[in-house]
Amino acid sequence: MSILVLILSALNFLSFSWGVRGHFQMGNGMPFPMKILSACSLVFYGLFLASLRSVHRDVWTQGGALFLFVSALALFWWTIATTRRNRPDVAHHDAAPHQLYCTGPYRIVRHPFYLAYLLFWIGTALSVGAWQWLGAILFTVWYGFLAYQEERRFIQSDFGGIYADYQKKSWMLFPVPWVK
Repeated sequence: MSILVLILSALNFLSFSWGVRGHFQMGNGMPFPMKILSACSLVFYGLFLASLRSVHRDVWTQGGALFLFVSALALFWWTIATTRRNRPDVAHHDAAPHQLYCTGPYRIVRHPFYLAYLLFWIGTALSVGAWQWLGAILFTVWYGFLAYQEERRFIQSDFGGIYADYQKKSWMLFPVPWVK
């Protein structure tokens, strides 16, 4: 099962890396905080790979990690397909929003890319445990902060009224059926 964990984690990480350069708009280049986020991601993925060889988890834990990896990959590519014609800005940009997505995965959560990344990082932590949980927590806080900033930019933009209605119909980051 470790080989499946390795393959699916690599597919996620490579997909996300491609997304940064191949899908998201950068305007005047990659913002410095995004470079830091990318570097942190590379470090924690390297730690995950190094830990993967020496950690032997039970089949249920590995199965849970595989489920999270498959879910992250499916959500990421569904969101790519939804935004392919009008690509979003890369994270950490300060420009005013120029589009609002409400279809595809955006019907469920307002930040499906961030959710895909978080599913991946939680999967790495579940798979190898230990220090990888620090990365999962770090990225949860980081992406939560980014989502919060983007929400504020939307509310303060020309989309403000529409976005306020949209917020009532979808979850911010994690779909939690009993919190609506």
